Amino acid sequence: VRSLPQTEFRYLTAEQAVWLTPEQLAGIDKLMWFTNMSESARASLQPEQIRALDVSLVTIDLLATDQVEHLSAEQITALAYPKFRYLNGDQITKLSAAQISSIPDTWWFTRWSEDNRAQLTDEQVRSLDTANISLGGLTPGQRQLLTVEQIRSLPAAEIQYLSPEQVTHLTAEQVAGIESRWQWTKIPGDVRAAFNRKQLLSINEEVTASIFGVAADFVVTESEHQSHLAELHANSPELSQPVGSEGPHQDLEKLCEHTAAMDLL
Repeated sequence: VRSLPQTEFRYLTAEQAVWLTPEQLAGIDKLMWFTNMSESARASLQPEQIRALDVSLVTIDLLATDQVEHLSAEQITALAYPKFRYLNGDQITKLSAAQISSIPDTWWFTRWSEDNRAQLTDEQVRSLDTANISLGGLTPGQRQLLTVEQIRSLPAAEIQYLSPEQVTHLTAEQVAGIESRWQWTKIPGDVRAAFNRKQLLSINEEVTASIFGVAADFVVTESEHQSHLAELHANSPELSQPVGSEGPHQDLEKLCEHTAAMDLL
């Protein structure tokens, strides 16, 4: 048995497979030579033999759950993202930041068990590609670990998972991505209350009209807003006598907004 090449492993029984040396198993250079072994022969492999496998070539989903637990730290850090779901919670913490950042989307992330996702370390959470992976797969505590960069890569649908403190980091462009009243109401009230003026003004007029329950015709577009603002500038009389040491403070843009608000009322 210990003189056999990898092409002959497929003929071994479970009792014989345990005689293979780690060097023989480490020499498997194509997945087909491992998959050609019988299921019982693969299931008989011992911890030392498992740790000799090149997991970049030999897929670990062909191993039993208890065999996967014998993988070394070096083998775990050699795994590609489709195989992360076969690891246990302790092994998940050994994945590198680069491995975590390679997870391409929510589908692959949610192939993991909920318990395993909850085991992610602080550094691992901060390595997630939040532009493509939903925060719904994280615990509330893990969401609080997000970096400003991660928050600013979120699509609008993910705003519902942020805290009031975190929404202050959102750009106006992100808030402008809110597409409906339904999406707005998915955001908790205390989080909505934390939006600043610039963020609120970035929401498009149709959504704003839907949120406040008015006809969209009552909400001015950006071009109408700028036209109205230019008209106010053109028609505002110059004061001959200043009031106070610096004269009156006239914020024409806010005046325009207040006028539109009164029109709504």
